Amino acid sequence: MHYTIMSVGRTSPVSLIFHTEYLIIMNLSIFELAYLGSQAKDTPHSGQHQILRYGKARIVTETTDDRWMREVGLLPQPDRPLTRLLLEAEVESTKQASQAIHSLLLAQPVHLTLQRDSFSLDSLLVLSAEEYLALTTHLNSFFVEDGITLIPSVTHQYWFLKTASPWQLTTQPVQAALYQNIQVWMPQGPDAKKLRQIINQVQMLLHEHPLNQQRGQLGLPEINSIWFSANSFCGQDYVIEPTNNNVLVGDNALTHVVSAICQLPHYEDVSTAAKAGAKHAIMLMDQADNTLWDDVYQAVKSREVQQMTAHFPMVNGTLQVSLSPLDCWKFWRKPNSFESTIKALSRS
Repeated sequence: MHYTIMSVGRTSPVSLIFHTEYLIIMNLSIFELAYLGSQAKDTPHSGQHQILRYGKARIVTETTDDRWMREVGLLPQPDRPLTRLLLEAEVESTKQASQAIHSLLLAQPVHLTLQRDSFSLDSLLVLSAEEYLALTTHLNSFFVEDGITLIPSVTHQYWFLKTASPWQLTTQPVQAALYQNIQVWMPQGPDAKKLRQIINQVQMLLHEHPLNQQRGQLGLPEINSIWFSANSFCGQDYVIEPTNNNVLVGDNALTHVVSAICQLPHYEDVSTAAKAGAKHAIMLMDQADNTLWDDVYQAVKSREVQQMTAHFPMVNGTLQVSLSPLDCWKFWRKPNSFESTIKALSRS
């Protein structure tokens, strides 16, 4: 998500950014996780390092996507509807409207590593546009008769698996299963066998694909499987639990979709939200480097924001960092990196 500041007249945009009481910044792990490796990603932004230095950090086991969807009131159906939201937020050409109820799953290219008697989910892979388009065509040609389709994404980093009918199963996200025995994290439920069969077929189709031979020559990990998660039901209403005092901030497709579905007020920036009387603002973002961390930090320090909580996806959980104006003046706290923070919390 891109965060936009709009100045008014000669007033400094910095003074207009945050006037609300609470600000929750969420990273969408579906976009960020591919680049994180085993630790949350460090960036050179001084404001972010100040937040990490002075804020109160803790690790929560809930995945980042589940956390923000719960905050806005989206309930499991049977999993939380991340896949459906992402598809609806994409450009019109990728949408395939249907009145029939069917399942939609997120499909992500991964590399599995063979252990002594099991497979471990070693990494979520980033594909080139050429690799992505070639695999889309190759895999869809084999699934036509099965009544399922891989709908391409504009990100070229994952697909949407569309089934002919709703599948009763629950799945686990990549973020939760990384570096672990995949058997524990495989789909469960009455239709889990169908999805397991697809996984096996995909692995056989990828085994000797020319793309993997090229990747091997370049020293890149093979695309030897696809991870399916976030089973959403399409063709029926979302299951929503009303929330109090929440507003959404940001000018992007996903925020507009979530605002309409959850009937939450939506503002392009926090200044506008504050003038409308908002007390609890949620900003979703998919690119942490585009966030104006210096402005965020200064807004808290100057008490324009009374409390800020940022969520950063990490392997098997979420790093949660909370910052209040009082925290910003505790100069005895030593600077921390994401890695040192996570290591310290993991030992405690």
